[in-house]
Amino acid sequence: MKHHDLIPNIEWWDKPLYPEYQANYIPINIYSEQEHKQPATAHTQEEIQRQITFLQQLQYTDTTILLEKITKLLEHPKPFIISELIQNREKAALPSILTKKERKKRLRKICMDIQKEKQDKIRLGLQKPSPPRITLQNMMAILRAEAQIDPSKAEQEVRRQIQARLDKHIKQNKERELTKEQRGDKLKLKWQKDASQEIRVAVFRIDDDLSSNNLESKKLKFKVDKNAQQDSLCGVCQIANQNGQSVVPSIVVAEGGPKGIKFYKQLLLNRIKWKSDVSKQGCILLWEGVAKQHAFNKWKIIEIKSEAEVKRILAEKGVEQFWDLAMNNQN
Repeated sequence: MKHHDLIPNIEWWDKPLYPEYQANYIPINIYSEQEHKQPATAHTQEEIQRQITFLQQLQYTDTTILLEKITKLLEHPKPFIISELIQNREKAALPSILTKKERKKRLRKICMDIQKEKQDKIRLGLQKPSPPRITLQNMMAILRAEAQIDPSKAEQEVRRQIQARLDKHIKQNKERELTKEQRGDKLKLKWQKDASQEIRVAVFRIDDDLSSNNLESKKLKFKVDKNAQQDSLCGVCQIANQNGQSVVPSIVVAEGGPKGIKFYKQLLLNRIKWKSDVSKQGCILLWEGVAKQHAFNKWKIIEIKSEAEVKRILAEKGVEQFWDLAMNNQN
């Protein structure tokens, strides 16, 4: 759904060949201002004939075009400057993706540098050495005489230190743990970051009756709605009130990032077990592509009763072609 720009009065490659005051291909010195102003659209045969006659009478002369701009030389593009390329490359550096082996090697080097810096501070007397980490395995080697004199007391001390280290570890994990609201915000930020990369559009047709009040239809309707909200998708789900008759199909138009659309497509096409019979597929993907801008600003579910209502809702957003696509791909 690419929106093309308006056709300019003079193309950019022709502008250097015309005077600066001229903003149109038609020279302004042929007719007066009243005769030069022609209607933008012709509705009658007389207006069409008058415009054709006007264009046929135009005569371009050498004074209209700047002939001194036309030479035998070829105009080459501006050469690249190496210094500018290097600066731009430094500003927009591509992230390096390391392999699993390289990540481990990098982490080992960072830990070794931190440990070496700590040892240097201890050697210079700037930092006190940390107490030894005593366990039941190295207890005799560290405590030595104290462990030989009273082994039971030494074991109790070692077990106390082990429990203290475990309590400290659990406390630190508890402090770093995110709350329910923070986890929700983190997940929402993840989907919003995905949607900011590219706008993907997917159109589905659902043959199942989601408008009935039975439990199975309510479950399917909840899955379609809730997963779209969790994936930060925009669009609309038009549920047809079939009343037992498959007259108007249900249409889902989803807009979002690449990961969100991929997850939602996997949900509707594979994960949900539709209750349609063998002759129908339950849900099919009609079209998937990239859009220049969002047609919908939020996600919503609308129950429709007629074909005219569907066309009106889609026409308001400029995507009425999705309805023709759904009707042309019916089984």
